[in-house]
Amino acid sequence: FNGGVPVGGLVIASIIATAPVKNITVNNVTVLGYSATTSQHCMLFENIIDSKFNNLTTYYNVHGVVIKGLSVNVDGINAYSHNNDALIIKSDIYAPTRDISVNNVNINSLSGYEGGGIILEEGVNGSSLLERVSLNNVNLKYVKFGLNNVNKVSSVNISNFNLYDSQLFGIKFDNNVDKINLSGINIIKTGSEGVDVSITGSAVVNIVNSSISDATGIGYKLTTAGN
Repeated sequence: FNGGVPVGGLVIASIIATAPVKNITVNNVTVLGYSATTSQHCMLFENIIDSKFNNLTTYYNVHGVVIKGLSVNVDGINAYSHNNDALIIKSDIYAPTRDISVNNVNINSLSGYEGGGIILEEGVNGSSLLERVSLNNVNLKYVKFGLNNVNKVSSVNISNFNLYDSQLFGIKFDNNVDKINLSGINIIKTGSEGVDVSITGSAVVNIVNSSISDATGIGYKLTTAGN
């Protein structure tokens, strides 16, 4: 909390219009934020290339782990009680993001449903397409939502995604997506849809080997523009 002024926990970033930071390695690091609603990142990795992260743990602050970069591999995220999101993978014009692999993610709320889930996001105004993202072995409990996208994303593979008790939806793609593959989805108890995907044109969505139960809304809601 820094003497009364909340700050980010671990920030490795190359500022706008500068060269990317290359070959970052972070292993076995924990960040404790001040509260679930403190407006800071626990970990921010921005404008990076060819980097590897292992065993990251975050508590509180509105954002848990934020990744913006090229060719990034993550093995192990444990994130607790982040009001907005536990994990964001985002592409910006100054930090294009693609070829991201994230494995073994555990997201939970410590005292109810104060924590958000995962966001995949393209920068504003289509500044930089987020593409080629892989998420495997993701486990969420007692969250506001499971996984959501902002603006267009493409070539996303999600496998072994397990969610128990979301206030809102389980997985939702609703802003011009393409090449979405969902495999091994297991969702139990949601406040709205289990899987909610809206596509336009000739976009491709595959859902296999999946189970949804106790969804307040529709289990699988698949729509196309105009229908």
